[in-house]
Amino acid sequence: MAELINKQDSLNKGRVKINESILASERAEQNSTEALNTANEAKELSKDTQTQLDTIVINGDSSVEAAQARVDENGYAYPKLKARLDTEHSQVTSSIENTNIDLKERGINIKTLGAIGDGVADDTQIFQYALNLAKSSNVHIFIPSGTYKITSVLNVYSNTHITLDSDATILRAHDGSFFLNGEYGGNYTGYEGNGNITFEGGTLDGNIINFPSNFSGISLGHGKNITARNMVFKDMIFGHWFDVSGCSDVLIENCQFLGYKDSGGREYSEAIQISSHSEGGFPAFGSYDSTPSRNVTIKDCYFGSSGTEGTTAWAVGVGDHGQVDGVYNSNIKIIGNTFENLTYAGVRIFKYRDTIIQNNSFLNCQRGVIISNPSTIVETSKNIIIDNNIFRNTIGRDIEAGAWFVGGAVSKMESIVIRGNIFDNDIPSLTDSIFIRLADNVSIESNIFKNVYRVAYLLYVSNMNFVKNKITDVVRETVFTDEPDAGFRNMGLTSNFIIEGNIINGTGRHVLYVAYVKGFSINNNVINSPAIETDNTRSGVLLTSSSSDGFIAHNKVRMNVSGNQNQYGVQSTATTSNIQLFNNDLEGKTGKQNLRGANVFDGFYITDSVGVRRIVTVNTSGTLEVN
Repeated sequence: MAELINKQDSLNKGRVKINESILASERAEQNSTEALNTANEAKELSKDTQTQLDTIVINGDSSVEAAQARVDENGYAYPKLKARLDTEHSQVTSSIENTNIDLKERGINIKTLGAIGDGVADDTQIFQYALNLAKSSNVHIFIPSGTYKITSVLNVYSNTHITLDSDATILRAHDGSFFLNGEYGGNYTGYEGNGNITFEGGTLDGNIINFPSNFSGISLGHGKNITARNMVFKDMIFGHWFDVSGCSDVLIENCQFLGYKDSGGREYSEAIQISSHSEGGFPAFGSYDSTPSRNVTIKDCYFGSSGTEGTTAWAVGVGDHGQVDGVYNSNIKIIGNTFENLTYAGVRIFKYRDTIIQNNSFLNCQRGVIISNPSTIVETSKNIIIDNNIFRNTIGRDIEAGAWFVGGAVSKMESIVIRGNIFDNDIPSLTDSIFIRLADNVSIESNIFKNVYRVAYLLYVSNMNFVKNKITDVVRETVFTDEPDAGFRNMGLTSNFIIEGNIINGTGRHVLYVAYVKGFSINNNVINSPAIETDNTRSGVLLTSSSSDGFIAHNKVRMNVSGNQNQYGVQSTATTSNIQLFNNDLEGKTGKQNLRGANVFDGFYITDSVGVRRIVTVNTSGTLEVN
């Protein structure tokens, strides 16, 4: 006969043991492996308790004690003892499962797993052990204050969240990289690789004095939903801190990228490279299916120097230097960052589409933004917005955008907006602030230029708006157009210009040098002190080199009050044609205007009674003439 339960509370002893096991599991927050084992033991104990009580009811008597066993600790009487056991067993099981989930969500402390964090002990195996837990379920790894020596690349898997204390440093102590979202030789397609990964806090130190080999920081291929925030990335040789290759929905925010060393031939390396997935660009794993990167945001980051001996500031902050035929990286947002003293360019757009560069500061960089593509392909960047940035003391060009003639083919970049930016120099550079070659649908609008060499140098640009800019102290020209390649000259590649509503104060040479432009409108501009480099040699507006089909109206040109002065307000050469001036208020030391060319006149059109379009001008005696 089975042993009888003597007290009503005795039934709860088993449950107390279960609860003790649960509490033990909760206390095991500092050791996830023990927590899982304890939880499973608790579940088995619950089953044993139910078996014991079943034995009491089946083999014992159905006395008062057995009846009392149906009443739980809250006084609720179950109709049958089995019902109570089933309910409480379910509650215990659920509690165990929730505890396990809670432990992982609250984080696995890397030191509890055995990491030392003194910068001497090798913590690689402990880190990789923790990262491997993500193979079975979500994992949140917490890395407290300390310096953690790593001697091989760490593989990161899906559903991993790594949080470093602000005083925690992962120290590279080998010749390779830090993190790879997968395994060498793996094979993934599209965006189906390891994703849902977050890195936050702390410092990754390249330790390049002790390990001066080429390396990269965090290599990401075929992933989706990847975030890095509030981190410091110190010292890189040759590679990138982030190699984003064929990834989607990536956010890198509030990070610092400090210090770069070019070991040879990598004067263009990017701190953050955003590229399509190819074997040449990302050899760690495949598949090499040319998956483009998309929906990538770089926000509120700083790119500059670390002060480490032998390093400089970064070469390039964000961008790419390779491409895959027929594939565009797209929806790239570079917002609110600071690029300081960068030796190649702040941002390098290399055949991107739908890109926003907004609210950034480019300080003392070699160049600000480069938009380009390989000289051997006809595919170019499209839909680029450069908005509300500050370019200060740039050594070379602030914005350089160029496509190429490939064989006999003409390929233009499409849709470039340069709007609301400030271009400001203590000392003018020796080149253009904006250089654009081969582009269609370009807008340079509502910018401020101060103390620049030349505002805009435009080659083979069509459908161009240059409007509402405020410009002060230009060494050369404000707008200079040209078609330097004779094989592509006078083909209409420079056409449809609107230059309107600009205020321009102080220009060394012609304010507007209009060459080879087919179709243009120059209206409502205010030009003060043009052509002051030399006296009486250049004009406010020069129309030359076969420019045609233009309209110039409602502009004001005022000579310099003292010193060198412009020769004419508007001047056209003999090669120009079909240009109308109307209602301009002009000044020049030699004269208000000097118009040559075919059908170049100051007046207006009127249609007579039989439908013939006539030109109306005023002769030197003030009489209207109709032709």
